Amino acid sequence: MIENQADIHQLQLTLNIFNNSQDIIIFLDNNGIITHVNPIFCHLIGINYENIIKQPLINFINTHTYKKIRASLSHELNNSHQWQGEFNIQNMISKKKIPLYVKINKLVDNKNNLIQYSIIATDLTTIKEIDRLVHINHHDSLTELPNRIALTNRLNDELKIQLITHHIFAVLFIDLDSFKVINDNYGHQMGDKVLKITANKLRNAVKKSDMIARLSGDEFIAIINPVTEHTDVIQTCKRILKILQQPIIIDQHHLAINASIGCYYAHPNMQQAIDDILSQADIAMYQAKMAGKGCLVECNSF
Repeated sequence: MIENQADIHQLQLTLNIFNNSQDIIIFLDNNGIITHVNPIFCHLIGINYENIIKQPLINFINTHTYKKIRASLSHELNNSHQWQGEFNIQNMISKKKIPLYVKINKLVDNKNNLIQYSIIATDLTTIKEIDRLVHINHHDSLTELPNRIALTNRLNDELKIQLITHHIFAVLFIDLDSFKVINDNYGHQMGDKVLKITANKLRNAVKKSDMIARLSGDEFIAIINPVTEHTDVIQTCKRILKILQQPIIIDQHHLAINASIGCYYAHPNMQQAIDDILSQADIAMYQAKMAGKGCLVECNSF
C-alpha cells in the first residue's frame, strides 16, 4: 500500500512538472506525430491541446527554418540519437515566428521494437529581443557598423589587454573627402547610399580581427590590431584609400569618393584616455586634408 501511494505521489509530481514547466515538452512517435505535449506549447502556438495531439510536429515548425536544419537533424538523430539547435515554431493565429532552443532525443526500445522522440525546448523570444536591443544600441542604423558606444567599449578592451600584452595597436580616423558635394548635388538619399557602400568597402579592406566603426556623418574609425610591423598599418591604409577611390555607380551616376586618414599608434604604458587617442587621430586626419586629401598622416611614430 505504501509503495502504491509512493508511486501515485511520484506520478502526480511528474505530471505537475510536465504541466507547469516553462520549457516546452513534446513526445513524438516514430513518424513525428505528437503523442504528448505540455500546456506551454499550446499557449505559444495558439491552439487547443485536442487540436495538437495526433498532428505531425512539422505542421507547427516554420518551413524556412526547418529546411535549414533538416539534413543535420536527420543525420544526428540516426547516428547519435540526439540533436540540439535552434528552429522557429509559428503561432497559428498571429503567424508570428517563435525562436526555440531545442534538444531532441531518440528513444529506442529494442525489446518492444519501439521508437519515440522526446523534445525539450526553450522559448528564446526574450533573449532574442534583448540581443536585438543590444545590437541596435551598439550599431549605426544606416550602415550597420559599430557605433560610438561599441567603439568606446572596444578601445577600453584594447587598452586593458594592452596592460598585459604590451602590444601596439593603431587607430585610424577616416574622413571622406568632398562628401558634402554629393549631398548638395544629388541629395541626402544618394549620400546615404554612398555611406552604406563605403561602409561595406571599409569592412572588406581590413582583417576580421580589426574593427570599422562609424563615428558620425562621413567619419569612420578603424582599429587595427594586432599590429606586428609598421608596414602592416601602412599597407592597410593604402588598401583603404585604393578601395575607396574605386568609383561608386548608383542609378547610372558615377561618383568619385576619396578619403583622408589620420593614424595614431597606441603604445603600452602611456595611460592614454580614449578621447585623447581619437583626438590625436582626428588632428592627423585634418593634417592629411591640408596636405591635399586622399592621403595618410601619422601623428606619432610606430
